[in-house]
Amino acid sequence: MNLDIDRGYYISRSPRNPLRKKALPPNYVPWAPGGFDEDCLSRCRGRMEVGGQLESGTLKAAMSPDSYRIKKLHLRKLRITRVILFGLALSALATLMWLRMDIQPQFSPKLFDALHVDSLDTVDVDDVLPPQVNFEHGNPAQRESPVMINSGSDTINDFEVSLSSAAEDVDADCLSRSQQYMYRKKEYHFPLSKAFSGALARYTRMHSQCCVWNNGLADHGHDEKEAVGGCQYVVYQEGYEGLGNRLLSLVAAFAYALVTNRALVIDTTRGHLAQLLCEPFPNYYYGEKDKKMKNNHDNNNISTATSPTWLLPSQLANGVHQQAVTLEEAMAAQFVNVTAVHVNLRHEQTVGDQQFFCSETQQGLQKVAWVIWESNQYYVPRLFMLREFWTMKLHPWFPDVSRVFTQLGRVLCVPRNAVWHTIQHVHKAEMAWAPSTAQVGIQVRRHAVSDNASFSEVVYRRIVECVVDGGLVPPPMTTTTPQQGTTKVAVLVTSLQSMYYDKMRERWNDAVVQNGESSSRQAQVKFVMVSHEGTEQYSLNQARKAMVEIWLLSLCNDALATSSWSTFGYVAQALAGMHPRILNIRGEHPELDEPVLSACSRGQSPEPCLHYPFTSSSSSSPACQATTASAGVAPAARMAPNSSDVAMAPLQQQHALWVARHIRACQDETRGLQLVA
Repeated sequence: MNLDIDRGYYISRSPRNPLRKKALPPNYVPWAPGGFDEDCLSRCRGRMEVGGQLESGTLKAAMSPDSYRIKKLHLRKLRITRVILFGLALSALATLMWLRMDIQPQFSPKLFDALHVDSLDTVDVDDVLPPQVNFEHGNPAQRESPVMINSGSDTINDFEVSLSSAAEDVDADCLSRSQQYMYRKKEYHFPLSKAFSGALARYTRMHSQCCVWNNGLADHGHDEKEAVGGCQYVVYQEGYEGLGNRLLSLVAAFAYALVTNRALVIDTTRGHLAQLLCEPFPNYYYGEKDKKMKNNHDNNNISTATSPTWLLPSQLANGVHQQAVTLEEAMAAQFVNVTAVHVNLRHEQTVGDQQFFCSETQQGLQKVAWVIWESNQYYVPRLFMLREFWTMKLHPWFPDVSRVFTQLGRVLCVPRNAVWHTIQHVHKAEMAWAPSTAQVGIQVRRHAVSDNASFSEVVYRRIVECVVDGGLVPPPMTTTTPQQGTTKVAVLVTSLQSMYYDKMRERWNDAVVQNGESSSRQAQVKFVMVSHEGTEQYSLNQARKAMVEIWLLSLCNDALATSSWSTFGYVAQALAGMHPRILNIRGEHPELDEPVLSACSRGQSPEPCLHYPFTSSSSSSPACQATTASAGVAPAARMAPNSSDVAMAPLQQQHALWVARHIRACQDETRGLQLVA
C-alpha cells in the first residue's frame, strides 16, 4: 500500500483489488501527535479502508491483541445483525403475500351466473329470459360474455345492462350470495336445473316490475290496497316462533309464489327477518320499458320510484290487512270482489284453513291480488301433491326433490354483510385453522320436555355414542403426544345449554385421539361453541346469533348431526344439502321410546320435515270435498268422470306413483311428510 499525502490519494494493492487508487478525505490528518512519519504510516496502514474492506493482517499488527479481538467481535456481530434483519424482511414480505392470497377469494361463483339461456329449441320465446352469463367454475376472467337471444329477425334487447357488472354491484351489498360457495365442497354446490334457472330469471324480472313502491304505495296504484297493474303478491307474515320455523315458512311461501306467478314480499310491521337477510331479488335487469316509466314519473314531477324491494311498506301492509278476509269467507263469496285473503297455515288449523291445498281453492285464489301467508311449517311437500303444480312447474324444476330447500334457501336465506362477516371470522379462526381440518357440526335441541335448555346425562351419552360410533369424531385415546401426520377435526356444537359442549371438550380436551384408519395416524379434536343463550327469547340479538350458527352448521362439509324434530337443524342440513345423522333425543327419557331407537340414524333426505301436513290417506280428503260443496258444485258431480278426466287419467296415475315414491313419512315424526329422492 502506497500513501501520498501531497497528491491526495493512496494506492491499494490487495488480492481483491490488485491496483486501485482511493481518494483521501479532503481534511485528512494522520492521528499521530508528531505529525506524519514512517512510524505513523505503519500504524495508519492497519486503519485504512482498502477496497471497502480492512486489511486484517496489517490491522492485527498495528493494534494490540485486546483491541483487535474487540474489533473483530464487533464486525462479526455487525454481520450477524445484517443477516438477521435480512431474514426478518424476507419473512415479513412472505407473510404479506400470504395474507393477500388468503384474503382475496380464489373461487367466488355468483348465484345468478348459473342462470343461462338455452338454445331456441328448448326455450319458449314468449317467456324469453334476460341476457345471462354462462359460467364455469374457476377464473372469473374465463366467464362468457352476456348472450342475446334472436327470435326470427328481431333481437330481444329489452335488458341492456350487463349482468356481470350489475352482479358485482349487488354482491358488494350482499357478499354471502356469492362467497358462500368458497366454503363449500364442490360436490355440495348443486347447480340449478335449466328449467329452474329460467323460472328464477323470469321471476326476478317480474319482481323488479311489481315491487317498486312509490311514497309507501304500490307504484301505479291509487289507494292503499291496489297493486301494480297485473301483479299479484304473497305477503309473508312472520310468526312468533324461533328462527328455524320462520325460515322454513318463508321458503315455503317463496315456492308458492313461484308456482302461482306472484311476487313475494315481507310484512315489515312485525318480525326481524328483514334485518337479517339480504335483498334476495336485486334489480339485476332494468329494461327499456322500466326506464321509460321512470322518465315519465320524472317529467310529471311525481316522486321517483325507488329500486325494487321485497319489503312491503307499512302503510300498504296496513291497507292490505284491513281488506283481508279469511279463506272460508272468500270461499263463501266464491272469491268475488275479494282483494286480499289471509291464509292460516300454522300447526293449528280449522277445516276451512285446510282447504287451501285443494285444486278448487287454488283456482279461486287466481282472482285474488293479495294472499297473506302466515305459517310456521314447511308446506312444500303439499305443493308437490297438487297435480297442476307438479306437472307444469315443480317436477321439471327440481329433478332431485331432496334439494328443493337447498336451492331455494340459498337464494332466499342469505345473511346480510354484518352477519356474514361474523360467520367468516368464526369459520376461519375456529373451523378451518389448518388446511386438513375436518369440519363436523353437532346441533343439540330437546323437544317434548319441560325445559328445552336443560342438561340430560342420557342425552349427552347418546350424543357421544352417535358421533363416535358413527365415525363423525374419533374416540379419545390415552396417549397425549401427537405423532407425525396429525390431522385435525373441528367440532361445532350449537345448543342453548353449554354443558354439552363443556363435557365433550373436557373428555377430548384437545388431546390426541386415534383415527380409525391406522393406529399410527393420529387426529386432534377441537370443540367450538358460538353462543349458549340458556333460554329462547325470540329477540333480534338472539336471532342474529342463531343465523350465524345455522350457517356455520351448513358449512360443515364433512359430517352433520341434528336433533330430531328441530326446525333449526332442518334449515342447517337443508342449506348444506347433506344427509344428516338424526339424534334421537326427543322427550324426557329418549332411551325408553318404543320402539327403542338407536342413538342416531342416517337421515333419508336433507329436506325438512312437514310436521303437520293435515291430509288424509285417501286421494280425496274431506277438506277438499268441503271446498267443492262450498263453491257451489255438488260432490257427486265432481266425482262423475268426463272426457277430460279420462284424458288426464295417465297423468293422474303418473303423479300418484311419483307421490308414493318421493313423499314419505318423516323419520322423526311418523305423521309428517318429507321429500325424498
